[in-house]
Amino acid sequence: MDETRDSNLDPAFFKEKTREFFAPMHVPNPEDAKQAEEFINALDATADVLTAHLRETGLTYSDTTILYFGSPLGEAFRILFNGAWIFSQKQGRWVIKCLAQNGDEIEINVFRKIEKRIENGIEDSISFYLASIKKLMIADPGQFI
Repeated sequence: MDETRDSNLDPAFFKEKTREFFAPMHVPNPEDAKQAEEFINALDATADVLTAHLRETGLTYSDTTILYFGSPLGEAFRILFNGAWIFSQKQGRWVIKCLAQNGDEIEINVFRKIEKRIENGIEDSISFYLASIKKLMIADPGQFI
C-alpha cells in the first residue's frame, strides 16, 4: 500500500519515517532552516546514486523508496518554510502546506518530486525545485498568473 496516499495517517508518521531514514547513518534530523536547506540541496547527489543503482540492477523504485526519501524531504521543507503536513484532497496525497508572504497557500508534493527525480534524473532537480518554491514563497500577488 502506498502510505503517502493514506488519508488516515497522522503527520507524526512522516516524522518517524524521517527519523528512520537518518538513524542508520547516525545523522541527526535537520532541526533548523540552515540544516533543512543543506539537506534539500544535498539530496540530488543521493538521488543520482540511487538511480544509477536502479539502472545497473534493473530494479525499479517502490512506494517504500518514495516514502523513505520523500518523508525527510518533506520534513526539511516543513522546517524551512514553517509548513505543516496535510492530506491534500486535490492531490490525493500527503503534502507540505506553506503560506506564502502574499497569503497564498502552497502545497509542496514532496513524494511526487522524488518520483519525478528518480524517473527523469537531474532535469527534475530537487535543488532547482527548492529555488522555485522559494520564488513562490516571496511572489507578489498575481505574479505567476
